[in-house]
Amino acid sequence: MISGDDLRSMRLKAGISQKAMSQKLKCDRNFVKDPDLRQDDNICA
Repeated sequence: MISGDDLRSMRLKAGISQKAMSQKLKCDRNFVKDPDLRQDDNICA
């Protein structure tokens, strides 16, 4: 499993914003913002 810190590092290394990443993943922006806090497995399409 990827930690929130790992996800942030990958996003920053790719040079994309939280909004852009959420759009690419077809997820709610809150999933990208707070991945460790998410309780709902159905946030992503």
